[in-house]
Amino acid sequence: MRQGLIDLRATGAEVFAPYFLTLLAEGYGHLNRVHEGLDALREGLEVLGRMGTHLWQAEAYRLQGELQL
Repeated sequence: MRQGLIDLRATGAEVFAPYFLTLLAEGYGHLNRVHEGLDALREGLEVLGRMGTHLWQAEAYRLQGELQL
C-alpha cells in the first residue's frame, strides 16, 4: 500500500493521498504499529493543509485519537 502511494504521488496527484494515508494508518493500527499509523496520519494532514481542504480531516483526527489510546 505504501508503494502504491509513492507511485501515485510521483505522478503529482495528491487529491486522494489523504484518504489512502488514512486507510494505511488504520491498517497499521490493526497490526499494532501505532507509530507508523500516526506518521501516516501526520503526512495525510500535511497534504490536506497544503491543499487547503478539510476532506478526510475529521476521519484522520478520529483515527489519530483511536491510535493514541
